Amino acid sequence: MERSNRKTPFGPVGGSRLSTRRKPWKRRIATGVVTAFALGLVSLASMFLATRSKPTWYDPPVVDGAMAEEARRSLPDAYQLFSDAIVAGDPFIFQLDEQTVNEWLAAREEMWPAASRVIPTQIDAPAVAFRDGVIALAARVKLGGIVTVVSVRSSAQPVDDRVVIDSITLLAGSLPMPLRAVSSIMDMSRASHVDLRSFSDPTDPSQPIDQWTDLFDGFAVRNFFYWANGERFFRITRIESANGLLTLGIEPVP
Repeated sequence: MERSNRKTPFGPVGGSRLSTRRKPWKRRIATGVVTAFALGLVSLASMFLATRSKPTWYDPPVVDGAMAEEARRSLPDAYQLFSDAIVAGDPFIFQLDEQTVNEWLAAREEMWPAASRVIPTQIDAPAVAFRDGVIALAARVKLGGIVTVVSVRSSAQPVDDRVVIDSITLLAGSLPMPLRAVSSIMDMSRASHVDLRSFSDPTDPSQPIDQWTDLFDGFAVRNFFYWANGERFFRITRIESANGLLTLGIEPVP
């Protein structure tokens, strides 16, 4: 029987051209799949490397031996210095340097035996930085099967009768943290159980903070604090963070 060469909108009835035309589409689909897969791998690798990065300043000290003993002595000394100044009743400047604070954090279990029960085991090696007007805190955090350095950055200033904390930047490595991961850390550290009644909207003192997640947009607290050792009230008149120093202006309230 003679093969028909009658043409249709799809080519000859015999189908040879139809088969020929399908091949480029198969190649394009295959190329697209391979490209998408490669891009996916690159994206996953980039995200993994980003979560493995850390802030340039993050270098928690290892404190043992003589350094641990020095840290144990310096914390009560700083506490007593602040207490004596509060009781004296005159305005004063109080400074903390990040190296000293980081040594306290590294020796926390020696100075505070209950630390291991209060701070979750998933959070380790905390450290702070006081630079360029920013107060930063970072720690190694285990999230699922990944260990990454989680860092928090913000700044604070006394404004009228409140202390205003600017919006908080939270990163896992160099990536912004999703709210689900933030919730996990808050639950681990019991921070999600903090009483929010003392926090208010940074632009409207009459507007309270209803959910702890709103704290990341910034918040304010009343600039009126109580120092139990001496039973004195005080307010903060100055907050500066620069060159590794946190400087606080303190004014005792009669």
